[in-house]
Amino acid sequence: MATGVLAQAALLAVTLLNQDQNPTKALAAPAATPAPTATPTTDRPEQSRERKAAPSVAFSAVAGPSCPRDTSRSVNIIGAPGRNGWKDARAGGWTGAGCGDGFLFSDLTYDPTAADQPANTFQWRFTTGLRGRHQCAVGVYIPRSGLAGQRVWYTVSDGFDKDARTVTEFTLDQRMRRGTWVAAPSTVTAGSGLVMVEIRDTGKGNATGDQSMVAGPVRLSCV
Repeated sequence: MATGVLAQAALLAVTLLNQDQNPTKALAAPAATPAPTATPTTDRPEQSRERKAAPSVAFSAVAGPSCPRDTSRSVNIIGAPGRNGWKDARAGGWTGAGCGDGFLFSDLTYDPTAADQPANTFQWRFTTGLRGRHQCAVGVYIPRSGLAGQRVWYTVSDGFDKDARTVTEFTLDQRMRRGTWVAAPSTVTAGSGLVMVEIRDTGKGNATGDQSMVAGPVRLSCV
C-alpha cells in the first residue's frame, strides 16, 4: 500500500512538471519507452498490476487572473489601495485551459514608519466537489516577465476561510522559472472539497523598491 501511494505521488509530480510540453492535458502518463527484449521475471501478479495502473484523475482545473471563472475555479484578490495594489500586465507564454496571457503583479514597498502596514494577497480557489480525502498536486505557471519575484512564499490550505488548515507551504524563485510550469515539492491531502493556494506581498522583501511578485495560472489536479 505504501509503495502504491509513493508511486502515485511521484507520477503526479512528474506529470505536472511536464505540463509545459503538453499543456492541453491535465494529467497524462509519461510517454512509454521502447520495450527491451523479454526476459524471465519473478514479479508477483499484484506487483505487475500496481505498476501498470495509472492514477485516475478525479479533478483538474486551472485558475488565474486571465482564466475563466466558474463553480470549480476562481480567484480572490485582496489589494492595498491606490497604486500600491495589484497591477495588470501581459506576457507571451502559456495560454491553455481558456486562459489568456494576462497576469497581475505586486511591487509593494515596506514602510516601517506607517501606522497601518498594507499587504497584497492573491488567492487561487478550487472547488473540487470531491468527498473524502484525495491526493492533489499543485502546479504553478510563472509568466515570462521581469516582474517575477526572487523568493515568493506559497501557502496551500484545505478551505477558503482564515481558519482553514494549512496543508503545505513552499517557496519559489519565480525569476529562475519564468515561462515554465513548476510542481509544488509534494502532493497535498485535501479532505474538504475546497483547496486554496495563496501568495502575500507585505513589501518586507522589497527594501530597495525594485522587487515584485507575479500571479499567473495555477493548476490543481486530484486523484
